[in-house]
Amino acid sequence: MSAESSYALQAYGRAMYQYAIAYWISLGLVLIMVFASMGMMFQNVEYFLGDMSSGSSGMVGFAVGQAIILVLSSASSIYMLVRYIQYLLRLKSAAEIVGDPNLQDHYKNELRVIIVGVAAVIVGIIMVFSFLQGMLANFSTMGTEYSSELESSIISLLMRIFLWILILGALGILSLIFSILSVIKLDDWAEGLLHQYGPNMGTIKEGTNLVKWGRIAAVIPIVNYIAPIIMLVGYT
Repeated sequence: MSAESSYALQAYGRAMYQYAIAYWISLGLVLIMVFASMGMMFQNVEYFLGDMSSGSSGMVGFAVGQAIILVLSSASSIYMLVRYIQYLLRLKSAAEIVGDPNLQDHYKNELRVIIVGVAAVIVGIIMVFSFLQGMLANFSTMGTEYSSELESSIISLLMRIFLWILILGALGILSLIFSILSVIKLDDWAEGLLHQYGPNMGTIKEGTNLVKWGRIAAVIPIVNYIAPIIMLVGYT
């Protein structure tokens, strides 16, 4: 291994470790917020079905706790984004210098994940504006007598929203596939280094494991977020 390759891998390894730590911190806060939201839901049920006076204080406590977690989660997400950009820059440099196919494929899949993520954000924005446009179009007829025109307009709005949800779901699955392929290539590259250079590359293998298991654990909050959508589709 040349001195240039060794330096590039060392810089990439440091960036990987920093990104993995930031990723796990952000993911941990997101998971806490997910379970806190579930707790808030059960608290709401208890509030409406049980003693409202005793449940209100608990709801306030949950709301304050969620607000604090939301602020911390937002700050950690920004920090993770900074570390991820540094990680990508170091990855690009290492992939070009080392020339390993697995490392290059890992970089390409990371770019694909980013592209799909940007597309999902654009679709989400379009969905929100489509919903608002439909609501404004129906606003003038709301509160008046029921008509077939109003019914068809509402059905059209719901169909558009359902279509955007399907597109978002497809993009989410595509992003998950690229993310899985990305960590597989990263793991294959680390295994090759470990076999070729021995225990000296053990720290890189540990760093790739942090990234790999972080991506796997990230599915938990995703499932929690899409579950209500699946339930809504089932009920309709």
